[in-house]
Amino acid sequence: TKIKTLENCVHAACADNHTLVLSENGIVFGFGLNRSGEIGQGQNDDVHFYSTPTKIKLKSGFAVGIATGRNHSLVLDNGVYSFGQNIFQQLGRDVRVGYVPGEVLMKSAHSEKVEIVEMDAGHTHSVLLDREGFVWTFGTGTHGYFFFFSCDTHKYTYTHKYSYHTHRQLG
Repeated sequence: TKIKTLENCVHAACADNHTLVLSENGIVFGFGLNRSGEIGQGQNDDVHFYSTPTKIKLKSGFAVGIATGRNHSLVLDNGVYSFGQNIFQQLGRDVRVGYVPGEVLMKSAHSEKVEIVEMDAGHTHSVLLDREGFVWTFGTGTHGYFFFFSCDTHKYTYTHKYSYHTHRQLG
């Protein structure tokens, strides 16, 4: 079925129960389940499902990338914004549930803001690629999603940085 309210779209991302769509004008629309804020519409006990595309309010107003995990979403504009369920810290920020988009803050060793160029989301984890070629991960690592597996440290990981070339944790 053609969605008449969505025109000039350049990317779509689907998860279990929600969808994000990015227009060529940098506007992000979400529809589907929003029980945990998956489509960034805030907390509303009366409305958990959005059957029509709804604009997601962003800080800059111009997104260049989107990604969806099982119950969370990521948007890339001047930074990375996450929203939705955060049981496993897959949002990369310290909130229980991110009902509205919030910025994921990462800093390099020189305390400079990290420039993300690509991202994706899994079931309960998120992965970001920065301009320097480093991979940043957050969320659960129970099945070795983060290039390593340790019985003592696998349950939760938070904003780890890896070298794509050596697959070792950098700090």
